[in-house]
Formats: sequence, structure tokens, C-alpha cells
Amino acid sequence: MTTYHITPTPMGWQMATEGSDDAVLRTLTKEEMLAELPAYLDGKTASVKIFTRDDTLEEAREYPEYAHSNPVLS
Repeated sequence: MTTYHITPTPMGWQMATEGSDDAVLRTLTKEEMLAELPAYLDGKTASVKIFTRDDTLEEAREYPEYAHSNPVLS
């Protein structure tokens, strides 16, 4: 299972594979990032850790379980 970290950047938000600084997805806002997650992770098994601007872990999600338990995202 791949683990991704969603973290703030000076220009918005990025999602990168754990242990890497190379972004696989970038958005201007956190809301845009969370809205794009289901499409990016469709068909993948992944863990997503979402951090706040002060580097605190805010939430951890497991896909595809999270998408199935939140039908508005499917």
C-alpha cells in the first residue's frame, strides 16, 4: 500500500509519496486537494495522511475504504 502525505507549500497544497518531496498532485487550496483525491486514487489502495499548516497530522484516510464510506465522494 502506498502512503501519501498532503502538506502545505508556499503556493498551495501538494500530495507526495511518503519519503519523497516530489509532488504527484498540486492544488491552490486544501479544499481543491480533498476534492481531487477520489479521482486520483480511483482503483488504488492507499493511505493518505493530511497535515495542517503547522505540520500536525489532521486526518488519516484509507482508500478505497474512505471513498466507499463517503458516497458523496464516489
